[in-house]
Amino acid sequence: MALLRSARSADSFRRVSVAAEQDSHVVFRDVHMSFDERVVLNGLSCVFPRGKITAILGSSGSGKTTILRLIGGLVRPQRGTIIVAGHDLNGASEHDLYAVREKLGMMFQGGALLNSLTIFDNLAFPLREHTRLSEAEIAAEVHRTLTAVGLSAVDELLPGQLSGGMIKRAALARALLMKPEILLCDEPFSGLDPISVKRIEALLHRINEQMQVTILVSSHHIPSTMRLADQVLLLWNQRATTGTPQALRSSDDPIIAEFFNEEVFDLPEGAESERREGSAHAPSVGAS
Repeated sequence: MALLRSARSADSFRRVSVAAEQDSHVVFRDVHMSFDERVVLNGLSCVFPRGKITAILGSSGSGKTTILRLIGGLVRPQRGTIIVAGHDLNGASEHDLYAVREKLGMMFQGGALLNSLTIFDNLAFPLREHTRLSEAEIAAEVHRTLTAVGLSAVDELLPGQLSGGMIKRAALARALLMKPEILLCDEPFSGLDPISVKRIEALLHRINEQMQVTILVSSHHIPSTMRLADQVLLLWNQRATTGTPQALRSSDDPIIAEFFNEEVFDLPEGAESERREGSAHAPSVGAS
């Protein structure tokens, strides 16, 4: 287990090793974050390994989305250090943060698509704003990325005309358009039927495998986490612990055991290998 810290049990805190930091794409050191009187993160230290999938689990209000917002520089911690892709965010100006955000892709929980624009224009928008591609090149990039997430014939549709699963895939396509190093996914499985959940899982795994993108997924969907994640960051009561899904599943800590309840793991033998096998059914994601 890479980390455990609580303000109430400081003796259990172990600093993240230098070696772990060197192999990580995102590093949190003693990060404190509060909103008015509500403490969200109380001395969080953890690493997010480069090229791996990390799931951030926790109940509502535990700080899952806050961690993603801190990585993007959308909010600033009251104390602590955050390093993203080699950039120290402490005291970074908006100009400095732009260099960091160029390396990030964000898949928002509700999709955050612009309702007045077609799906094509939603995806074309960042390319028109931040590149010098011609309209023909933009169209090619948009269609390549839509195909990669299994969407076709949606150019002229508005977001309100898509199903929940299609909105998630369109949001994922937009997050990938600028070829990010780090992909942040806020509750990508919420509100989806089981088939759509498996499809998003497979897409995220294929993206990680083919493009070597570091993926951080905030979620409360434990079965998906077990199938998808290389590492889990579990948040509860201003405490945090990290480890592999299997390590947390077998933890003798009663709080962790309660979170990973036995019903979740009443799966057929070999079901956890579905993470790798299931991804074979996802559309191929091009790296160019």
